[in-house]
Amino acid sequence: VGSGKLGRLFVEVLGCDGLPNLDKGVVSKNKTDSFVSCIFEDGLINTDIIDDCLSPRWLPWSKRAFIYHIMHTSSQLFLGIFDFDAGFGNDHDLIGRVSVDISNLRKDTTYVMKFDIFPTTAMSTREAQGNITIRLRLEVDDDRKFV
Repeated sequence: VGSGKLGRLFVEVLGCDGLPNLDKGVVSKNKTDSFVSCIFEDGLINTDIIDDCLSPRWLPWSKRAFIYHIMHTSSQLFLGIFDFDAGFGNDHDLIGRVSVDISNLRKDTTYVMKFDIFPTTAMSTREAQGNITIRLRLEVDDDRKFV
């Protein structure tokens, strides 16, 4: 995904833990139907939806791994964690978001990272809404161009 030519960013969404139940009151046994939107530069991809689970795991055969082509070395990866709501308008509920600075990653190194999920960037009112675990790897075609 994307139009960059500097290298590739490999992203895998492995799982989340401790998500809030945003489907309370709809049906007594209904829980959050989570999915993750991954945004990097000019590319946007969504994971599969995991139904009725507050600690979802995206298994290897599910839609969880993506390759982004890098345009800029200082770009950030944005992850939005949502509760899927079917119906007109697809008005999904935001659980929270994470921002990953790829400029700190070393090429050809695989990272498994866990981040707290926050619904807002306001520092005074932040309370974690669970956490997300991802796997990242950076491949660079030409070290001189990537600097």
